[in-house]
Amino acid sequence: MLLLAVLSTACSVFQGADPEEIRVLVEGTAGASVRVVVSREFILSSAEGGGEGVGVTFASSDTIAATLPFDRSFPLAPTFRFVARAYGPETGETVTVRMRVLVDGEQRYNQTGPVEANFLQFIYLFQ
Repeated sequence: MLLLAVLSTACSVFQGADPEEIRVLVEGTAGASVRVVVSREFILSSAEGGGEGVGVTFASSDTIAATLPFDRSFPLAPTFRFVARAYGPETGETVTVRMRVLVDGEQRYNQTGPVEANFLQFIYLFQ
């Protein structure tokens, strides 16, 4: 079940230089466990069943088992596409987290919610 998805797009015509870096921060109760999934290789589609939102199929992804707080930066080149998801721990425990995403230091996403099998999601495309 998708808790929250945000699609952010940018265009070099309006912003100038290509973006260089994306920073993902997941905050909550210090020491709590979460899983952060990131990918630069994915396919977007309409939500299943005709619902609202965007479906994501990963061509490849990395799953990071993390202890809060999580703060990591990733290069955007060469694809200039990025997905970040925050899930609860594999134990099935529900954890309330705040996920923020910055592109070259500019905040593009700031959401708080419970995660378990649900997740918070941010999708970035630069054209």
